[in-house]
Amino acid sequence: MLERRKFIKKYLNEFIPPVISNLISDYDYQLIGKCDLTLRGHTGKVKVTSCNVISDGKTSCKIISLSDDGKLKIWNSQTGQCELSSYVDSFDWATSFAILFEYKIVCGSMMGQLQIWNIHTKKFELRFHGHEDEITCCARISNERFVSGSMDGTLKIWNTQIYEFNKKELKCELIFGGNFDRNFQVTCCAIINDNQIISGSMDGNLQIWNIKTGECELILKDDIYMIDCCSVFANYYNDRVVSGSGNTLKIWNIKTGECELTLKGHTNKVTCFSFLPNGQIISGSKDDTLKIWNTKVGPQSNQYGECEKTLKLSHTVSCCAVLNDGRIIYGANDGLLQILS
Repeated sequence: MLERRKFIKKYLNEFIPPVISNLISDYDYQLIGKCDLTLRGHTGKVKVTSCNVISDGKTSCKIISLSDDGKLKIWNSQTGQCELSSYVDSFDWATSFAILFEYKIVCGSMMGQLQIWNIHTKKFELRFHGHEDEITCCARISNERFVSGSMDGTLKIWNTQIYEFNKKELKCELIFGGNFDRNFQVTCCAIINDNQIISGSMDGNLQIWNIKTGECELILKDDIYMIDCCSVFANYYNDRVVSGSGNTLKIWNIKTGECELTLKGHTNKVTCFSFLPNGQIISGSKDDTLKIWNTKVGPQSNQYGECEKTLKLSHTVSCCAVLNDGRIIYGANDGLLQILS
């Protein structure tokens, strides 16, 4: 077995581009697609807009979900029990969130409000007006700082340690963009490293920003479709990002600005994706499927990644994340969250 693995790695190193061959895992990982738990609690046939994971041990974790019913919920990943359920705002729908330090969460809303919640006390600590339009994304930069993106065409960096009493809000350290234009509306964002942020917009482009200066360093031109989701290629490369737009996912080299791999197979809009422990990508779509992509493809693939598995579901997938133990959590537009193994 060891000799066989060495031969395979030698072959891959010789014939497959480095961005792909380096994704070979040291162990085999396989998602069967069996439903282990169904998390019920979001009311009505509403869409679970986002979900994420807070680690509280080696294999256990807390699941956070946000839904169109206006509720933020925290779940136990082992029992499926809901440990916290609260309206983020009874008059304003929450649209996005990011996990900060000390079990705190920042939520963005439809009306441009930002709220910081404390999971332990189950109360929000601060609410203020952050943007002039819907907040579409939030991402953690450090223990003290986070970035928010909005349909007002801006990204803003906030410092949770600096409160401006005269304005009754956190200090905004830096503003990126500022074009109140439909083509430049921010749809998603992610942290690349300590110095760079990437954002996607309605015009189908990805922009890389310098966190310190606020300048746009690079534009990755996609196509006519808006960018729905983006992230850094987790655990493997800080110089590769993945984006979802239209029916496809793309892997980009942020040093060259080139698209190195396109993943085609969904028949409707890609809504979300996440990274499995072995470097594979799992994506959700409006075509009612989850797809697992093998990014370890050979020269005969014509630069398109191979779909290794398709999980046919009964509803549109709106969000997905990977738990500490490798299982998948996904939310759908029927208001349910399901854990797959």
